Amino acid sequence: MRKNKIILVVLFGTLFSFGLTAIVQQGECIQIFQTTLAYSEGWEYDTMSRSMSPFFESELTWSFIGDNANVGITVKTWGNLDDNESGYTLLEGVSQGTGDLEFYSYADLIFWHLDDTATGESTTLSIEIDITPFYFRIWMVLIYIGSVVLIAIITVSIVVPVRKRKKKKALQETSPSSSFTPTTSQPDSPPSDLPPPPPLDYSEGSKIFCWKCGQPNTSQTSYCIKCGSDIHNPER
Repeated sequence: MRKNKIILVVLFGTLFSFGLTAIVQQGECIQIFQTTLAYSEGWEYDTMSRSMSPFFESELTWSFIGDNANVGITVKTWGNLDDNESGYTLLEGVSQGTGDLEFYSYADLIFWHLDDTATGESTTLSIEIDITPFYFRIWMVLIYIGSVVLIAIITVSIVVPVRKRKKKKALQETSPSSSFTPTTSQPDSPPSDLPPPPPLDYSEGSKIFCWKCGQPNTSQTSYCIKCGSDIHNPER
C-alpha cells in the first residue's frame, strides 16, 4: 500500500513539472514576419524593447526562407552578445537558413540583400524569431526545484506516519499485558479415602454432651435429643 502511494506521488510530481514547463514555454516569444528586400536593402529585428537583463542570458532562435532562390541573403548581428561584443556575420549568400544566439541586455539581427549577382532581383523573406527570455529560464528552474520539494514533502508525509504506526505496534507487542488479574490459590481439599477421625469423648459424669449443639444427653443415648446427631460418632 505504501509503495503504491509513493508511486502515485512520483507520477503526480512528474506530470506537475511537465505541465508547468509546458505552460511556461507557451510564454516564449515566437514572432513571424514577412518582408520584401531589393538589392542593398535590409530588415532589422531589435531586442532593445524586450527589456532583457544585463546579468542573465536570453536566447534567440531565428530562421528564414526566401521565395527567390537566386538571391543570397546575408545575416548579421551585433549587440551585447555572449562571446562577441561588436557583432559578426551569421550567414552569407543563402536563400534560407536558421541559427541561434545568446545575448544579455540587447541584440540586433539584420537580414540583408547584398548579393551582387542579383542586383536587379528582389526576394520576399518569411522570418521566424523565437526568444526565450532569461526569466523564463529562471521560472523553469524554480518549477523543477519546486516539484522535487513537493515530491519530498508528500513522500515524507506518507512514510513517516507509516513508520510511527509500525513502531507503536511493535512496542505494544513486546510490552507486558496491562489486563493481568491476580488469582488467589485455593487450599487443596483433603483426599476422600482418609479414615474418619476417632470419636471424641464429650462425657461428663453420667451425661454426654452433643458434639454439635452442646445438648446434654444420657450416656445410654446414641443420638442427640435436640439435633439428632450421632453422639458417639461425631460428623455423622
